[in-house]
Amino acid sequence: KRASLGFYNQESQKYQFITLDRPFEICELLGNVSLKDDKPFVHAHITLSDREGHVFGGHLAPNTIIFACEFIVYEFQGPPFTRVFDPETGLFLWG
Repeated sequence: KRASLGFYNQESQKYQFITLDRPFEICELLGNVSLKDDKPFVHAHITLSDREGHVFGGHLAPNTIIFACEFIVYEFQGPPFTRVFDPETGLFLWG
């Protein structure tokens, strides 16, 4: 029904977002859950197609509504993955 996708502009070090208001099917969804500021943080990339076969992809952003999705979550053993701010990239990366 609606897809919100993000692209990280490396020059400005800011995300740019687009919202597409039409039905989509998920082709692929890949990501991870780590800790940022001691809270769960989802980092997911998504690839979608519309009914005409056009494909869109980027960072999965809030307010995305897709009619169905199936996924598998794997649990890693050991210390949790945590994110720390990297001033060179402007991103919170695994520390």
